[in-house]
Amino acid sequence: MLKALTRAPWILVVTVLLCVTATAWGQETITATWPGEPRYIPDNGTLFAEIFVPRTLEIEDVDVKVNIVHQNMADLNISLTKGLTTVLLVDRECETIGMNVTFDDEAADRIGSVCPPGPFRYRTDGDDLRDFDGGNSYGLWILTVEDKDLREFGALWGYSLTITGTGETNEPTFTFDGVTDAASFASGSVTPGETISIFGAGLGPREPVLAEFNQMGELPTELAGTEVVINGQRAPLFFVSNYQINAQIPWIPPAVLPATIPISVTFQGVASDAVQVTAQENSPGLYSANGTGAGQATVYNGDSTLNGPSNPALRGTSVFAYVNGIGPVSPPIASGQAPPLEPLRLATSEVRVLIGSEQIASQWVGLAPGFVGVFQLNFALPADMKTGIDLPMYVIANGVPSQSGMKVSVQ
Repeated sequence: MLKALTRAPWILVVTVLLCVTATAWGQETITATWPGEPRYIPDNGTLFAEIFVPRTLEIEDVDVKVNIVHQNMADLNISLTKGLTTVLLVDRECETIGMNVTFDDEAADRIGSVCPPGPFRYRTDGDDLRDFDGGNSYGLWILTVEDKDLREFGALWGYSLTITGTGETNEPTFTFDGVTDAASFASGSVTPGETISIFGAGLGPREPVLAEFNQMGELPTELAGTEVVINGQRAPLFFVSNYQINAQIPWIPPAVLPATIPISVTFQGVASDAVQVTAQENSPGLYSANGTGAGQATVYNGDSTLNGPSNPALRGTSVFAYVNGIGPVSPPIASGQAPPLEPLRLATSEVRVLIGSEQIASQWVGLAPGFVGVFQLNFALPADMKTGIDLPMYVIANGVPSQSGMKVSVQ
């Protein structure tokens, strides 16, 4: 069964409300707001709230605003994580009914010494927010709220980040870590034919531009003054902006892989330095329903509805998922070409699915017609498999797994 995509999954779905303010030369301040509805904090459990920041700045300052209503804030530990850095904000010291505060390293008082419920600015209870300074703003920021006691309840009503840093440049600038799989947002390697996101600064126009197919069903290799050259070939472009480019890795014969290939960006005639990345035959990435590369996988149930905790798939039925980076196809297809319905482009790699501890063979894997670089993967859920609303899910292509942190719901 083939399903027409209702939304192009290679376009980053920004899951935050983002406000950008120019300050001094080369400096910007961005405010990213968690867009979720109020979330219940599990009694004696943990709540994770994610903000995905699609902006690349070298961090100079971070402030965090948190709004929680809880019967006893002394039950809670609250921390903020970006990558390998975690900063403790509140350490079970505030015996108040909720708080609506901004954590700011320049504030006069530590929050544990005052503990107000109102909208004031305070330093953290534990670590210093300056621990984030010098890092990259781009990526997933996770607020963790741990309830350490029983019988008292509450909810997270909102939180936001205000990040000041340097991002302006006169020439395109990006690094190895800024070249990511457009589904998983993992860096480290690329696969011919897959869609990548390049994050940096000065990559393209300030106003984002979305590509259109030409009459031959091909994507452009120049868009709004931006070009990307990958391994000596001009790459097909989906989307360009000052801070992000989405492009396709041109198809490279599997016989020459693995290989180290150069990637460079040119905007308005000014070229970046080349960045070297590893190209390998397979590096699968699952598309996520929230567009962050984590959480609920983009899986469709047997009735073609989107899978999720409130709409789990039934055991014994066939489902399908959308995947990036599966590898070569047969018959071959030109780079930037939208695959037609006939002939279908089938994956030549061995592809299987791992859900929990259940290994599942694929029924059909190939390029989704009409969408460059997007694979559709069909598979049947065993009738006796384990059920759950958040079962871990991986796609494995020739032994290479997709990213961790993806979930699927089965009943």
